[in-house]
Amino acid sequence: MVRSNSDGGPDPQTSTEEVEASSAARLESQVFGSALSPAGLGACLELGMKPVGFVQGFAAMQINSSAFGIGGFLNTAAPTSSYQCPHGMIMGSNDHRAWGANYELSSSEAAWRQGFNSAYTRMIEEAKEAGAHGIIGVSPIKPRRMDNDAYEFHLYGTAVKVEGAQSQGPPFSTFLSGQRLVKLIQAGFMPVQVLSTISMVAIYASCITEGMETGWGGAARMGLGGYSQYGQGTGTMGEVVQVVDAHELAYRSANSDIQGGLAGDVLHGASVKIWDNHMSECDRVVYCSVQGTRVRRFKESGEIETPRVIVSLWR
Repeated sequence: MVRSNSDGGPDPQTSTEEVEASSAARLESQVFGSALSPAGLGACLELGMKPVGFVQGFAAMQINSSAFGIGGFLNTAAPTSSYQCPHGMIMGSNDHRAWGANYELSSSEAAWRQGFNSAYTRMIEEAKEAGAHGIIGVSPIKPRRMDNDAYEFHLYGTAVKVEGAQSQGPPFSTFLSGQRLVKLIQAGFMPVQVLSTISMVAIYASCITEGMETGWGGAARMGLGGYSQYGQGTGTMGEVVQVVDAHELAYRSANSDIQGGLAGDVLHGASVKIWDNHMSECDRVVYCSVQGTRVRRFKESGEIETPRVIVSLWR
């Protein structure tokens, strides 16, 4: 054991041999890292899962979802739908458009999914090296933009062993931990793997005139009012239809990709987020992300324990 001085730090008289021996003892002990909260750790142990280490995976991808204009996605993607400007053609105007269209950015979606899969695979490999049966409490997927459309994917979680179980196939993974995981297993479901995807739909605005005068934000909120440099407006019906179509296409595409990964299982704890980024003039990209835990029934629904009162708020 390493001696300490009165301030709690190592004793200057401690020999190098003692320090090395103490370090070796720590490395050979059952010390583990965990991303779980104290309550989550307690629930983990209650399920018979033993934490064996903190595991993570990284990946970096260049995802260009902002290639607007004639030299960008207009030359690389086919429009999924087109929209006529209500004003028709205006001769001698370089700012006016006679038409607009929505484009699904399939190549950018594929790059995002490749980045996620690479980080996920590396996290699973770390869990295998630790001899784990699964990973619980996986971090939500939030790629961090670095520079020049480069994104960093970072996944992490707590690798666990199941007492008395044999390793069969790759470790399972789940976003769940704590009581949410306990209730899931009590209900007769076991996590298989985390699933995450994204879809991107570019809006090439059908009417720059209306967008500049009334504010594309009005159309983005389906005609409920928006702001621009010219004040507040509501957007035309054409704008509303184009934006709604883009949102629906983004959701359908993301949902279809997730369904393809379920293979007959169920998605639990699904999270759906839709947002958009302004790019140029009235053009923008609509994003839809879907993620959740793929679960599989392994027994008929069992009896779920009634929550116990810990501290009563009644007098």
